[in-house]
Amino acid sequence: QTESAIVTSAPAGAPDAAGALLTASQVAAMDLDANLVILSACNSGGPGGTTKGESLSGLALSFFSAGARSMLVTHWSVHDQVAAYLMGTLIQRMQRDQAGGVTGALREAELKLLAEAGKDGVPAEIAHPYYWAPFAVIGEGLERAGVKLASN
Repeated sequence: QTESAIVTSAPAGAPDAAGALLTASQVAAMDLDANLVILSACNSGGPGGTTKGESLSGLALSFFSAGARSMLVTHWSVHDQVAAYLMGTLIQRMQRDQAGGVTGALREAELKLLAEAGKDGVPAEIAHPYYWAPFAVIGEGLERAGVKLASN
C-alpha cells in the first residue's frame, strides 16, 4: 500500500472485501461537513512517513482537505480497551454538555479514567500517560453555519 488508508467493512452484498479499503486520496476527494472526525487507531496523527517536518499523517490531512473542522487523533500506539473507554466516555460527555467542546470532553474522559484506575478491578497501570495521553484534538471544530469571518 503506497498511501495511508482505513480498512472498512465490505459493502453489504459485496462478493469480496475489495472495496473495503478507503485511501487518503479517496478521503481527500470527499465533501465532508464534519465538526469532528475521530481516528482513535494507533498513531493516526503521526508523521506522514517522511522527515520533512509534517506533524500529521496523510490520512489526517486528507480529512481536513475533505472538510473536517477538527480531528481527534493519536500520536502513538493505543491500548484498545482504554481507547474504546475514552472514546465512549468522550461521546457521552459531548452529547450531555457541548459547552466544553471536544477538548473539554476529552479532558473529562481522561480525568474519569484516572479516577477509576486501581479501583473496582480497573488496573492501576492505566493511570500511566502511555494509556491516556496519545489522544490529541487538532482544529477548532466550529460549525460551518456558525463561523463568522472578520471583515477588513
